[in-house]
Amino acid sequence: MIGWDAIELAMGQYEWALLDQWIGQAVALGKKIDLVVPAGSSTPSWLFAAPPAGTGVPELTFTVSPHVGETGVCDTVNIPRPWDAGFLARWDAMLAALSAHLKTANTYDAITLVRITGINRTTEELRLPAETAHSTGLACVSDSITTWQQAGYLPSLLLQGWNAVLGSFMKSFPDKSFAVSIIPNNAFPGIDQNGQAIIGAIGDQNDPLIMAASKQLAGRLVVQLIF
Repeated sequence: MIGWDAIELAMGQYEWALLDQWIGQAVALGKKIDLVVPAGSSTPSWLFAAPPAGTGVPELTFTVSPHVGETGVCDTVNIPRPWDAGFLARWDAMLAALSAHLKTANTYDAITLVRITGINRTTEELRLPAETAHSTGLACVSDSITTWQQAGYLPSLLLQGWNAVLGSFMKSFPDKSFAVSIIPNNAFPGIDQNGQAIIGAIGDQNDPLIMAASKQLAGRLVVQLIF
């Protein structure tokens, strides 16, 4: 796994040395390669910078805690809205550049599985910040629900962004199999289609996203549950 910020150091300027080193080692050992490039906390800071250095995408800042606060540790995560057109355009460009580089380096065929990423928090799993200080019992955790409401979050917009991400992966890796790691509970902010906070059980919010992926990637999708 190598983060987006580790391969696109500035907008449109890519650094492939570390990725090539890892892939070269795997190929030399005869290993199968599962390619993972997460966004989330690995989103490059230039994305939020004003043009011409960046795209001026609005930056959302969250303080989260692993395992719903059980670790007692808080981490800061700066991410874009998953449906933001500027983010989606740069994500698409990065995947296209990645695919082209692998073909030029003659390592494209060594990739047996590509992880669907782009909508992430601190790891590769399909998820967004969804905690609050109340839900974790940690005062250092920010109110994710309020932040998302202010950003205009709706489940339909999340699905819109997800479909765009899927399209980018399919375009850049049309002949590959894909995998996505999901968290069955509390993976997304508890906000309904009216923009209101959900009171009570939220349930598994992955279903619309996985259904969309299953239709577009029929026969080429592996879903991994993370508990």
